[in-house]
Amino acid sequence: MKTIFALFLENPWLMYSFAFFGGLCIGSFLNVVIYRLPKMLSGDLTKQEETLKINLCWPGSFCIKCNQALKFWHNIPLISYFFLKGRCAYCQQKISLRYPTIEFLSAILLMFVIYWFGFNFKALSAVIFSGLLLVISVIDFDEYLIPDLLAYLLLWIGLITNIFQVYTSLQDAVIGAVVGYVSLWSVYHLFLICTGKQGMGYGDFKL
Repeated sequence: MKTIFALFLENPWLMYSFAFFGGLCIGSFLNVVIYRLPKMLSGDLTKQEETLKINLCWPGSFCIKCNQALKFWHNIPLISYFFLKGRCAYCQQKISLRYPTIEFLSAILLMFVIYWFGFNFKALSAVIFSGLLLVISVIDFDEYLIPDLLAYLLLWIGLITNIFQVYTSLQDAVIGAVVGYVSLWSVYHLFLICTGKQGMGYGDFKL
């Protein structure tokens, strides 16, 4: 019986189709993280969200306008948005175009990673990195905030990955982390001394 890897190698269209639909599902979860994580960290929850004790996995998806829990057919990545014409099935309020956009970007990223690295551990780590960077980018755009949780998660995953020299040696990875942090930290303080203003946040050089 052929392994899934052999099947993908013989049928690249199947591999990229799998990557696209898998990326859509990942993007759907990233939307949850983008919406919920800043609210969880700041404590800026609605009464309904406090009652539900939301986290990144609980409860299931719900409309942020009317708080109705969504059926699974309301939440099929990309497809449901167009099927529902961009509106909630219950309250008919518009759903932000951001949701299908994040799903689509995630799918394209996953396809590109598979194309570039193949179907292996390096690709898996690259998917995690790109997903985290996408989440950070959107949260930073919305909140002018890069959560330490995500920045440190990237740092530790990067260092642990390179214990096995997936991208580079562990020594080079540590040097890269130190040089990257110190260089931007220096730019931050030089700009502050020269202008009396902050040119970037601490999250930028942590990232």
